[in-house]
Amino acid sequence: MTENIDTYVLPVDSDKFLAEVLPTSDPLRVTWEVLTEEEKEGYLSAALWKLEDFNFKDEKARFHQPLKFPRIARGLPVNFEKAPLEIKRAQVLIAADIAREELYIKKRNEEACAAIGLLRTQNVINYNEKVTTLLTRWLTQWRKI
Repeated sequence: MTENIDTYVLPVDSDKFLAEVLPTSDPLRVTWEVLTEEEKEGYLSAALWKLEDFNFKDEKARFHQPLKFPRIARGLPVNFEKAPLEIKRAQVLIAADIAREELYIKKRNEEACAAIGLLRTQNVINYNEKVTTLLTRWLTQWRKI
């Protein structure tokens, strides 16, 4: 995988970005952190294409860039070289959620965390809302730069 060519986040950096979004005891984070680098790479690739399906506002920074980011916001380049932090966090969050869905282990992890007192079963996060919140800046027309 090459950053900004076929991913926004490399597997080695994915744990850091997920840690910025989810608490330590979250079952989704626990699940992600035990995956191998190869598994993370596969899930990050799947997440990239889900992320690329979003209809982002403004234009690509360069005409021939392979991914939708970096972008130009209201005529000003945000960053010509890198994707914004919230895009990287969203890719990892989507990838981790794909892993959870594919492996069917969300319920088992929640029960295990609840059994050892790390999580109350009522505090389950809706990850789709979290992704939408992370991407709000890029999905709405008017935003601060």
